Amino acid sequence: MSPPQITRPAPEYPKTRFHPLIVLKSPEFLIFDHWGNFEYFDERVKEEEPSQPKSLPQLLFEARIALAETALEKQNLDAFKIAVALLEANVRALPNDCLSVREKWKLVKSIQRDGVIEAFEPHTVATLKREIAPLMMWIDTRSKEDALQFDLLIARLQEARLNGAAQADDYADTVAEQAAQLPIRLKPVAEKLDAINRAKDPGFHAKASTGDLDTLRSELRGIMKYCEKGGGGAVEPLFLDVAEEAAGYKTGEHKVKMQGMDLLAYRNRVESVLRELFEASDVLQKIKSGQPVAEDEIKSLVTDVLVRDPDLNLDDLLKHYPNKSESLALAIRQVIGMNAKAVDEHFKTFVRKYPSLNANQIRFLEMLKGHLARYGVVELDQLWDSPFTSIHTAGIDGVFTEEQQIDDLLELLNQLNQPAA
Repeated sequence: MSPPQITRPAPEYPKTRFHPLIVLKSPEFLIFDHWGNFEYFDERVKEEEPSQPKSLPQLLFEARIALAETALEKQNLDAFKIAVALLEANVRALPNDCLSVREKWKLVKSIQRDGVIEAFEPHTVATLKREIAPLMMWIDTRSKEDALQFDLLIARLQEARLNGAAQADDYADTVAEQAAQLPIRLKPVAEKLDAINRAKDPGFHAKASTGDLDTLRSELRGIMKYCEKGGGGAVEPLFLDVAEEAAGYKTGEHKVKMQGMDLLAYRNRVESVLRELFEASDVLQKIKSGQPVAEDEIKSLVTDVLVRDPDLNLDDLLKHYPNKSESLALAIRQVIGMNAKAVDEHFKTFVRKYPSLNANQIRFLEMLKGHLARYGVVELDQLWDSPFTSIHTAGIDGVFTEEQQIDDLLELLNQLNQPAA
């Protein structure tokens, strides 16, 4: 008679509740225990916490802290002042509207006070490393990655030179290689030819001080985006030439219309570039004031933006911010908004015509002005929707009871919604 077989019942997995994901690290592989098998069988294993990779701005910030520490150790005052100035600039660049930054706002403001970083007290250094450095991930790096990578390379080269580390020669060679890949046929690159030649010169690197390297960094960081990456030996992409009648097909680039967070990120990117150009651009100032602009002025602005960000073509704005007039100037105004004084001037005629407006009507007009100042236009359909229903659920019809007032206000908004060109 054979002995009875003893079997262990299979675990009953939950049908409606998921166990938290457990990540286990083995010398050979990772185990993702979605269903909690280790917990069920009472296996005691060490869980692995997935690590968050450091952002490029954080790596740069930490490299500059290391440079400042090394400069103090070597009693190099010039190098220390350079590192401190860069650290202060990084801290002041933290976005005020970021929730993670706002949560530590009191600490950030205390670090931003004049002289705090320059004093470089031990508790300040600890705060910079532990609390401020991780916040650097929230700095906007769009279209600046190449410049920041070059900043990081120079910071590491500067510290290695102060330490007398052998790795300094490797960093210097990398600087020279990147400089050699800059295409001097481009005007912005050709203008920096002297700095490029210094970057490639071994004699310069042999005796360059921290200040010399920082000057080189300032001169070249803005053109590193033009660097022709990749060398010989790359596999050419395969192209299949399919014979077909030319009249039977069309070719072109399909632009996907962005929505949600993608559209918001795109808007922020456009707005950031236009903000940098605004003070020196008469065209942008005209658009923001609602003044007419000529077509050649718009073309010039498109070119200026491409110089700042080669991957950002303002002509694409009409895809994401369309208008009936197909006016690029009006699409730009939807991003940069309208000058508040110009908006106010347009509403003065309406207010003079109806001097007996009540408090809710005045609040409604102020809401309209604020919307125009921020978004450049007000779609008429919005007047019966949020946020214009916050004063009365019927929107404009509930706030203004006279038909003529509504007609005049709609006419005013139609005029403001006209293209600026």
